[in-house]
Amino acid sequence: CSSDLIHWFKLFTQLVGELNTTEHSLEELNVLVSRYLYGKELRISLLGDKDVFKPWLRMGWTGTDEDMERSYDVMYELGFKTDFTDEKLAERISAAKTALRSTINSGAYNILLYRALATGNSLYRYYNYANFLDYYSFLEQAEAAMQSSPETVIAALQGVQEALRNSYNATEAYAGTEEGLAQNTVLADAFMAKLENTPFESAPYALPVPAVREGLIVD
Repeated sequence: CSSDLIHWFKLFTQLVGELNTTEHSLEELNVLVSRYLYGKELRISLLGDKDVFKPWLRMGWTGTDEDMERSYDVMYELGFKTDFTDEKLAERISAAKTALRSTINSGAYNILLYRALATGNSLYRYYNYANFLDYYSFLEQAEAAMQSSPETVIAALQGVQEALRNSYNATEAYAGTEEGLAQNTVLADAFMAKLENTPFESAPYALPVPAVREGLIVD
């Protein structure tokens, strides 16, 4: 995604699994996730080197062969049926901001390390921009927007969700039994078939470069 959508992409990954879907309440969804998606991850993954890399939506879990079909269904529901009109959206955004503030206060050294790496490495520049101080400023703006114009926040998240419902350049990986591999191949292909397959060009990034020497004031 382009630079102006990176933070929406990050927020999307944080909110998935924290809101109702169009098919289940959050309480019902939590039961399904704990049953079928052990070790669930749905996050930004950066593949490549410091100058040539691509951000991906990484969706992964561990499950049993007998639950494999249901696991794919629940993961699809999480990724592409999360309901951003959920009345708890504002609360979840505020919670994400509070959690990040705690991370900044408790891990200032690590954040400054990533900012230092970002001065000469495009991949770390993306990672730093998507996760730390710049993202915190974005969350402040999103929190305020939920008070003044929540429809703009909802529309932005729905736009990211729809853009990610695309199998172009997608890859599949499986580790398990030989019998499970055959089953997974069928289910993974069916999962991909439910997505659009729309070609797109890699987006250019013009992200801020941190200062070579800087300090970070914490609470």
